Amino acid sequence: MEEKAPVILFVYNRLEHTRQTLESLARNTLAKDSRLYIFSDGCRSPKDKKGVEDVREYIDRVAEGDWFQKVEVIKSARNKGLAQSIITGVSQIIKEAGRVIVLEDDLLTDPFFLDYMNDALDHYNADDRIWGVSAYSAHMKSVTKDVYFAPRLSSWGWGTWKVCWEKIDWDVNSYGRFCLNLGRRRAFNVAGNDLAYMLDRQMRGDIDSWAIRFCYSLFEHGKYTVFPRYSLVRNIGQDGSGTHCMEILEEDSFSSRNTAVVPEPFYIEERILKEYKKRKHVSRLALLKNYICLFIQTCKFRRRHSYRDA
Repeated sequence: MEEKAPVILFVYNRLEHTRQTLESLARNTLAKDSRLYIFSDGCRSPKDKKGVEDVREYIDRVAEGDWFQKVEVIKSARNKGLAQSIITGVSQIIKEAGRVIVLEDDLLTDPFFLDYMNDALDHYNADDRIWGVSAYSAHMKSVTKDVYFAPRLSSWGWGTWKVCWEKIDWDVNSYGRFCLNLGRRRAFNVAGNDLAYMLDRQMRGDIDSWAIRFCYSLFEHGKYTVFPRYSLVRNIGQDGSGTHCMEILEEDSFSSRNTAVVPEPFYIEERILKEYKKRKHVSRLALLKNYICLFIQTCKFRRRHSYRDA
């Protein structure tokens, strides 16, 4: 039997969400053929201690069971935050495994989620145009095939390969050349005007997102992610219990159809990108505030450098 991609789950202090996530994953047809690595982040503050301890007690019991082929629990003594936890955790596992499937603690999965993820990781492994596999999809009326492609990633159930992951620039060293380049910003926003906006907020320190940096690397390298026509993931964390995420909650198309998704040859359709862009947007007011922040940042940067040159 061909070895399946390892699954990585990141948890913190939400016991009920974690329980539902693991129970739905255990109902996957490939659960018993899959290795599961659970990364538990350390406490951010004393008020989180009880929640973290409860989650750790639960995942220890899961590790002793037989839901999966193997379960390994990795507990951090300090709080890394979600972004750093994902970057370091994925880097650790993907180094040996070569490819991974990644979940967070508030995602319910269709029973064929692991089938789709493994099939897609196998099918597109040699296609250097594809850097990611996403399992979440908004209900896209313009999509008629089993899968479609877009130049961004969904953080709600995803996978990638070692060769792609190691090329991501987590420091975003080219941001200085990008931030005020209107042409580049428009090109980045071809799959939603939230992208440049989120990157600006990341670089200002307003948010701490691994996903927007992944998306920016997709853009820089001209790469794409494959999405299923119908979502294989449902997010249950939009209740104020979690940290900020990139996604915008939409009408859920998650349903079990008793059939695996069939990978398609790579294709790009403008009508799909146009529909995708309409669904991924931020308000004009938010954009205006962002541009004001960019202007202030630029003025401060130029003032500092003018003093140095004087």
